[in-house]
Amino acid sequence: MGKEGLTSGPAANIDLASLFLSGSLPMLVLIWGLVATGGFVFMVIAIKSRQVRRWCRAEERFEREVAETNDWATIRRRCESDRDSIGAPVLAALFRAAAYPEILEAVAEREVERQHQRTHGMMTVLSSVGSVAPLLGLFGTVYGIIHAFLRIGAAKSASLAQVAPAIGEALITTAVGLFAAIPAVIAYNALSKRLEDLLAGVEAAARVWAGRVRVSTRRREE
Repeated sequence: MGKEGLTSGPAANIDLASLFLSGSLPMLVLIWGLVATGGFVFMVIAIKSRQVRRWCRAEERFEREVAETNDWATIRRRCESDRDSIGAPVLAALFRAAAYPEILEAVAEREVERQHQRTHGMMTVLSSVGSVAPLLGLFGTVYGIIHAFLRIGAAKSASLAQVAPAIGEALITTAVGLFAAIPAVIAYNALSKRLEDLLAGVEAAARVWAGRVRVSTRRREE
């Protein structure tokens, strides 16, 4: 007496190309959407990494120049012409508020917060993909398993040829979701750490600059 199982029926002939090109429409949309998302994530990582490196170099150069000179006219012109340094807008704001020495720290804090918003552009993309892509992959896994059971019910056979395509699609979707999510999470954590260190340095420098601007203002008044 024969036994029906997963090995019964015609042999399954499944390869990765067929899963990516000839699967069910919902799974193809999900798979290729996640592939495109993964490619976009790598583009965002490249752009953001380049930005952070430029900001760090510019800030180091700017703070060194400010520390090495007492010519406030030169420093002020430097602040107005600098487009890369994170600290330049902060010091420029302090110059504008020099007539009100009691609020310099508040002015610096507000400007640092503005720079925080400026530097964290595109970071939301990485955090969102890192959170959502695995869930989309999991959705694809669930859909693929449900599809496999529907194929079994329609064919009244649990042969490998019936379930392999749907299970293969489910696993591919999970893998592609991780392909998009893992680099996004790693890059988000690494870039966030560098940005927070950069902004912490600017915040510390801003307190020093506020003191220097206050002293300079008092000397001019005397």
